[in-house]
Amino acid sequence: MLAGELIQIFDVYLEGKANGAIGDTSNGLGGTVTSIQNYAYNSVFGNKTTDFKSYYLNGAPWLGNPELVKLRIDLFVNGKAGYINDKYLDYTNNEFYQAIKANPPKQFKEEFINYSYTGQTIETEDGDSLVVGASAKDKTIIIYTMLP
Repeated sequence: MLAGELIQIFDVYLEGKANGAIGDTSNGLGGTVTSIQNYAYNSVFGNKTTDFKSYYLNGAPWLGNPELVKLRIDLFVNGKAGYINDKYLDYTNNEFYQAIKANPPKQFKEEFINYSYTGQTIETEDGDSLVVGASAKDKTIIIYTMLP
């Protein structure tokens, strides 16, 4: 594992888009925006039937349940396997866990980024913008960076 090397992506939107692109074999030549987008997804994440990349588990379960999302990430970080929504996930050989258990172990910095991407925006007295209301949706990004 090299510093800055992509190991895993957990993103319900991105996984759904890449999953939908698998059957498109037009190589972006279909003349539609969708065929070009599908070609881009297949180029980046690999076609499931040919060169499927290990950092991307196409079709892994999400369903928006925070406990299941946490379980999935915990399985990955701790190098374990288990079932989520009757789907078996095996992270026992993932590169991240192998690097943590290496001799000497690699050290990582963990960063959490939270942001809201829809909803009504209000400005606070401190000048911060907040997203409020029933339609607000939040996203959390977790980044692990290998330290030198």
